[in-house]
Amino acid sequence: GVLPLGRTEIPDKSCRKADSGDCSSFFKWKDAASGVARLCHGPKPGSSKCSGQLVSGCALPSVPPFAPPPTPPPPSAPPPLTCSDLAGRVEINKCKKADSEACHDYYEVKNAAKHKYKLCYAEEGESKCVRMKSMTCLPTNAPTTIV
Repeated sequence: GVLPLGRTEIPDKSCRKADSGDCSSFFKWKDAASGVARLCHGPKPGSSKCSGQLVSGCALPSVPPFAPPPTPPPPSAPPPLTCSDLAGRVEINKCKKADSEACHDYYEVKNAAKHKYKLCYAEEGESKCVRMKSMTCLPTNAPTTIV
């Protein structure tokens, strides 16, 4: 349960000291940390004093009874692309013209002179290669001349 709603806490007193005309509107914490409280009730026939009954599973209103569920990790983004990703890809005019089943097999040349390329890929659930990752890199297959 939660904090006894509508009841007034009687700190430093027992249920026997509560107003006998209104026993059930009082309670006393026995062990608030573990959620054990004494709910006042009565008075019993032939008695002029309230009685108390221990209940457990109560919670202070300011403390949630349990921690919120952990937040799921964000959907994994495609791994960062590097120049080595050009290797094995086929040059294409526009990524969106590439075969959607094999987006990652293609790349666009944005500016060959400046070594700028776009790697094609599709977001999950998309039917076209509409995503591109721009990158600048030096061609890895260029012959190196030693002067």
